[in-house]
Amino acid sequence: MTTTITGALGIDNIQAATGSVLQVVSATTITEVSSTSNSTWVDTTLTATITPLRASSKILVLINQQFGNYSIGLGGDYKVMRNTTDVKHFTNYTKAESADHAPNIAIASFSIFDSPSSIEELVYKTQMKHRGGNSGTIRAQDSGGATVGALPESQITLMEVAG
Repeated sequence: MTTTITGALGIDNIQAATGSVLQVVSATTITEVSSTSNSTWVDTTLTATITPLRASSKILVLINQQFGNYSIGLGGDYKVMRNTTDVKHFTNYTKAESADHAPNIAIASFSIFDSPSSIEELVYKTQMKHRGGNSGTIRAQDSGGATVGALPESQITLMEVAG
């Protein structure tokens, strides 16, 4: 690793080795969001913002998000966005298996190594829509009727990795 120290007050510029973590940002949400559409993407309220220090950096995006539904055979499509750019699609069949309308709840874990080539502010977020021809509702941060203290929490972590 090469370290450059300048300025009268201390360290102004550190040249970190490739692969070094330069900064970490994380956020959580417990806000329940639902969607009945299989054509329109809906924001899930899971979002975090990072401003890379270097244009050559990569952003490691780590997501643990709770999804659920109450309809037999209904699955979901999920995606990660960077500002207005579609970064990655996932299909997660969170299908209810019985007619008793008990919720089928799953934790979806996504990890993406993104190369934005930017030093501008980057907003990462997840979106969802229900999958297939069945009608029904899918939810992010699905409380399943829980009280406020038991609401599910979803997390997003952004790590800038030196390129």
